Amino acid sequence: MKQINPLYIALLLIAALVVVTLKLDRAQELQKQSVAALQESESTAKRIVALQKEWDDGKASRAKFDRILDAAPLRGIDFNRQNKADRIIISAETIEKRAADYLLNKLLNGAFVIKSLKLRRLDDRQASLQLEVTL
Repeated sequence: MKQINPLYIALLLIAALVVVTLKLDRAQELQKQSVAALQESESTAKRIVALQKEWDDGKASRAKFDRILDAAPLRGIDFNRQNKADRIIISAETIEKRAADYLLNKLLNGAFVIKSLKLRRLDDRQASLQLEVTL
């Protein structure tokens, strides 16, 4: 009967150790990628929840809209305002160019759904405005 050389057994064990070490390193790398993907998903979920809170709150949107209309650049303008359950309609026969720019910048940068906007130029400094915002 032949005997197995101990050197072959040692080489086999070293080769097995190398294979197991490589597989372990690959598994650790996959685990790091999974953790990074999970953290990114959590971050995205938090942003989505924050955006939902901002866009779904009708009372807060109405309060923000009221604050915009009460701002200093818009104080001298006579807005005709109609409040409905889910929307606000405002119109102004004349509005200064800077005041219209201020109002539109605030509305476009805020969490408002502008359903309709009619802005007609009257002269170089004034325009007429009709705006419908859905809350």
